[in-house]
Amino acid sequence: MGEIRIRELKTIDEMTPLVELQKTIWGYTDPYTARLLLVVSKTGGQVLGAYVDEKLVGFAFMFYAYRKGENYLHSQMVGVLPEYRNANVGYALKLAQRDYALKLGLNRIEWTFDPLQSKNAYFNVHKLGAVIRRYEPNYYGNLGGVFNDNLDSDRVYAEWYVNSDRVKIRLKGENELQIPTDIRVIESKTVNQVVFNSQGLARNQSYTLHPSDVNFFIEIPEDFEVIKQDLDLAREWRRQLREMLMYFLGEGYSILEVVSLRVDNKRRNFYYLAHEN
Repeated sequence: MGEIRIRELKTIDEMTPLVELQKTIWGYTDPYTARLLLVVSKTGGQVLGAYVDEKLVGFAFMFYAYRKGENYLHSQMVGVLPEYRNANVGYALKLAQRDYALKLGLNRIEWTFDPLQSKNAYFNVHKLGAVIRRYEPNYYGNLGGVFNDNLDSDRVYAEWYVNSDRVKIRLKGENELQIPTDIRVIESKTVNQVVFNSQGLARNQSYTLHPSDVNFFIEIPEDFEVIKQDLDLAREWRRQLREMLMYFLGEGYSILEVVSLRVDNKRRNFYYLAHEN
């Protein structure tokens, strides 16, 4: 693969290919239009294209935002063609977004993602150092596209404090937290008990909203797209994780880490929740 190059896009001609790219990546029937993306780029936001050997393989856009007395950037979309998703294209796009925020003197970028998508969670929290404090049930209503299957579009907010020590440490590949990596220790501090059915699909056997530890874990499936093979099970996961996260985040806990371990030939993924100091 050739070198990844990130370009800031500014013209309507540069925006036009992004419409088809959205359809290819997500199967959207109503993608963001080139005109809207142009306006974003002209009004304080940013639109990026990722290229390999002059081929457009990904893009991102974010707009200028304001909440609770603070200006920040909201990253609305980051997408990469499937064949390039393990090539650090998304990471390069996020670093370019960070550079733009720092250039504007802004300390925060936010975006939303599905809390049941463990790969996105690991990337956002573990690798980039984002923090999760808010949950929004059925954020977009009934989404179109090929990946949604009429499930509620629940989202959590990733808060990325781009100039913080936490983020600087994570971008070096280091970690400021002392998180156990022994599965037995993690399971003893996990509020939900996950079992696997005859098809190998994970489900919650039980869970509690009253953890015995001040810091604890919530296990999530390895691959929610596989869980969606059983739509009733996918809806059960959506309902149960919604209950757990809305309760704990409402009680002042934050998601500060995502732990991913290989255990007995299965990938096990856990949110780590704690009160921030």
